[in-house]
Amino acid sequence: MPRLRTIKTGKLFFGGFHKTVFDCLVLDVSETGVRIETAVMIDAPETAFLQIQDDMIGPMKKRWASGNQIGFEVAPRNG
Repeated sequence: MPRLRTIKTGKLFFGGFHKTVFDCLVLDVSETGVRIETAVMIDAPETAFLQIQDDMIGPMKKRWASGNQIGFEVAPRNG
């Protein structure tokens, strides 16, 4: 599936017991990856989850970060 450009709001979740949450924009998405943008530059961890409306995506692995944009790889969904 090709990467589809989109502009959706989402929430990036990471951390253990004390979860950290950042609002973000989802800029594009595919079966295996997602590119997001946060309002400020953050030091995103290697593993995170993304919520878009009622859909939770993850765990995701950080593949790159540049400025306020972060690229994550997600495992293909079964089904």
